[in-house]
Formats: sequence, structure tokens, C-alpha cells
Amino acid sequence: MREHGCRAMKISEKLLAVLCSATGILLLLFLWQLASETMSGLVIASPEDTFQAFGKILTRTDFLSSHFCISMQRIFFGVTLGAAAGFVLGILAGVSRPFRLMLEPFRWVLMSVPAVIVIMVSMLWFGMGSIMVVFITSVLLSPIIYVSTIEGMSSVDPDLLEMAAIYRFSLWIKIRDIYLMSIAAPLASGVAIVVGNGVRVVILSEVLGANEGIGYVLSSARTNLDIPDLYALVLLSLLIVGITDFFLLKPAQRRLMRWRVRSDD
Repeated sequence: MREHGCRAMKISEKLLAVLCSATGILLLLFLWQLASETMSGLVIASPEDTFQAFGKILTRTDFLSSHFCISMQRIFFGVTLGAAAGFVLGILAGVSRPFRLMLEPFRWVLMSVPAVIVIMVSMLWFGMGSIMVVFITSVLLSPIIYVSTIEGMSSVDPDLLEMAAIYRFSLWIKIRDIYLMSIAAPLASGVAIVVGNGVRVVILSEVLGANEGIGYVLSSARTNLDIPDLYALVLLSLLIVGITDFFLLKPAQRRLMRWRVRSDD
């Protein structure tokens, strides 16, 4: 009976969460429709026009092959390289305080400088194209994972470190069995932030310095005052983040937390 009651409670909580999310989406669509009726079509497109333009864009083979796939490749490589660099440097900085102090000025600069400045400088270095976009994305995202990794490593139980020193654990064993346990939660949050920021940085870079990609098409739609296409591309960008978060990041986070709980036990 108790297990049945707990199961029913979990189901009701999930249904309530779905209902609240659906209500929020309907409210957003209502406000969007209301704004489109009270403002000029050159300022905001209606939901109907946006969804029609969205359907047309997805049926254009030239857009899918020449722009969408290129942007997805840039997002993948930029996020992967940025996350990997931030994670490795964060591990090294968490283990070595002198190394962390040495990297601190670089972290501060990368987290303080506006993205537009990084884009402009990268255009001078690499010109326009995928190399520039991937470089900008990885450089701007790596500090987020770096900070998340350091925060996790700084929360390690000192007693565990003392035990590791007494038994002379190797650095690899310390990282695998001690540090990774503390890194799991902040790292999962950092990756979720990085993916969302990665899509924004890639599209911004393409708007300012690329001849193909979603950002380039977005810039062209703005120039031509094709407002429904512009809003459709914004909707596509949101869906990329949402699908990645729901189908990839959320399951990975749940597996990571289950692994952490099993390891604690």
C-alpha cells in the first residue's frame, strides 16, 4: 500500500508539472498573439505566420544542407572543445593551487570581455567561417565548465583527501574515486548552461561573421524585413536548445546522479 501510494504521488506530481508547463506555453502563445495584433507586422510576426514560415524553412533542402547542418556542426565542435578544455584545466587547477592562480587572469578576462569583442578579434585572426565560429564558441564557453569543475573539487571532504594521502593514492585514483563524485552536480549544471550559451554564441557569430549557418539566414531575414522567417529561425534556435536539453542532457544528468548515489552507498 505504501509503495502504491508513493507511486501514485509521483504520477500526480508529474501530471501537475506537465499541466503547469502546458499552461505556461499557452499563456506565452496568448501574449504573443496579443502583441502581434496590437503592434506592426514589421515589429513582431503572429504565431500563425511564424509557424507557417517555420514549416516552409524545414522543407527547404538548401537551408537544411547549407545552413542548418553547418550550424549544428559548429555547435557540436564548439561546445565539445570548450567543455573538454574547461574540464581538463579545472581538474588541473583543482589539484594544483599555483596552476589555478596562474589561470585566474585568463578566466577573469574571458568571463569579463563582451562576446562581440571576441568575435571581432577572431574575425581578424581567422577570417569568416567555421574555424572562427568554433574558436569563439569554445573560448567563451570553457570558463563556465572550468569554474563548475573547480567549485566541485573545492567541495571535496578534507577527510577523504587525508585518507588518500595516508594510503598514498595515485592522482588518477583521487580524481576518479574522490573528485569526480563532488564534480558531478556542478558539472551537470555547467553543461546545461554551456549548451544553451553555445547555441546563442554560434548564432551571434554567424550573424556577424559567417556566410552560411542559421545566424547568416537570420541576418538576411532581418535585412530583407522578412519578419515571419526571422521569428521562425528564433523558434528553431529555441527548439535546438530544448530538444538537446530534454533528450540528451536530462537523461545524462539522471544517470550521473544515480551513479553518484550508488558510489556513495
